[in-house]
Amino acid sequence: MADRRVQAAAQRAMILDAAAAVLPPPFGGRALKGADAYRHLASLCAKRAAIYAGRSFVDRTRAFAALVRAKGYGADPARFGARALLMDLVGVSGLLDGTGREAAPTDARGGIAL
Repeated sequence: MADRRVQAAAQRAMILDAAAAVLPPPFGGRALKGADAYRHLASLCAKRAAIYAGRSFVDRTRAFAALVRAKGYGADPARFGARALLMDLVGVSGLLDGTGREAAPTDARGGIAL
């Protein structure tokens, strides 16, 4: 799912780049700004996907830190919101696989089975 988001954002950026070449001012400039925004979104989505793709706690923590450093969370529409932040914190633990489903094996009490 995350790969689809990265690909979709990158594809939209390419479409806007192509449109910018043929649009008259000021629409060409607006298309370029939109393409930049979609490239930024693709980058954030790739960083977020890395959290769930991480094979170890250290890998997932590094991926989460990279997303935080990139200012991937915030209140404006170009960032992930508070719900995503909470979900990703759980994702760092390895308990979820990015779809909200349990990923780590658990013991009878719901703890991570070792």
